[in-house]
Amino acid sequence: MGAEDSTSSNDFSDTPPGETSSFVLDHNLYWDGGEPILLDRAELINYTDDVKRVVSDPLLGNQRGLVVPRWDSVTGWFVDSSTTIRQAFERLVALYGTPANGSLVRDATDPAYAPAEDILGNPRPRRPCPRYRSLRVTSWARFAGWPPGVGDRPYDP
Repeated sequence: MGAEDSTSSNDFSDTPPGETSSFVLDHNLYWDGGEPILLDRAELINYTDDVKRVVSDPLLGNQRGLVVPRWDSVTGWFVDSSTTIRQAFERLVALYGTPANGSLVRDATDPAYAPAEDILGNPRPRRPCPRYRSLRVTSWARFAGWPPGVGDRPYDP
């Protein structure tokens, strides 16, 4: 799903007929930044095979200014100021992977198909629930100020 590189167009899937014996797409959200999602009749699987599909902006954080958490061996920190990879991961989830209020993905999970844990490893209740339990993050300073080791467990103030 997506372009192989910046010179090629987006591609929903690479599924030549005859290479997949079965598949299910059921009530997924599809979004290509406001661009039309390409349909390729030569492929076995297209987003249009999902009869309950939702095409909508998931309202995720804007990725302009995203700092990739590269390790700086001189400082002993990641370049985003995280001290552990877990802390860097949680920061990325909070800033860029959390659907905003009003997003159609919030509270839309079918518990029959949802993982037992959310993206941070927190248990999900076995009822219709958000795909991701929102973090109550007030600022990046909260993350940057964590002492070593604190970022190794889920953040839940």
